[in-house]
Amino acid sequence: MTPYVKGLLITTLGVIILSPDSALIRLVNLDPGSILAWRGLGACITFSLMFLVVHWNHLGEYIRSFWPWIILAIPFALATQFNFVLAVS
Repeated sequence: MTPYVKGLLITTLGVIILSPDSALIRLVNLDPGSILAWRGLGACITFSLMFLVVHWNHLGEYIRSFWPWIILAIPFALATQFNFVLAVS
């Protein structure tokens, strides 16, 4: 499989998975804070598991450089979660 085809498949799968997301947020009868908490927890678990699977062999290197990752992750998570959920709500 060429890198182009692989990228196209990953992009298409992402669109298919995320498309019903805004409809589901509108259908759930929860306040935006609860939705943010559950989405954040789900994303944290998913990204952590994916990171461990992909970088298992080099885990020590990433643990030593832990703080730059946290400093990068917090504003990204806050911006994406708050902007998307609050815009849809």
